[in-house]
Amino acid sequence: MFSSRTGLRATLREGGYLYSGASGTGTTTEVDLGDLGTCRTLPTSALSVQVASGSAALELYPGASCTGAATWRSGSLAQTDLPWAAWSYRVVRA
Repeated sequence: MFSSRTGLRATLREGGYLYSGASGTGTTTEVDLGDLGTCRTLPTSALSVQVASGSAALELYPGASCTGAATWRSGSLAQTDLPWAAWSYRVVRA
């Protein structure tokens, strides 16, 4: 379960997932954590993220095609709401 500190309640599962809603709710996009370096644009923005991997992390961007003034990077174990809506991402080594 997400910790009470984050307020997220989804059960932690192996892999990478982006959610269109806060707290692991809404439409789920499964991320291919083996696809290192490829920029992917989402059909709807992500507001929360979950990553459970020994070797991969996500870099998330506020604009399509991995653009924007800020980048948010997860660790290889993350389960949290994002600071802003993410429209694109790439998988990177943790």
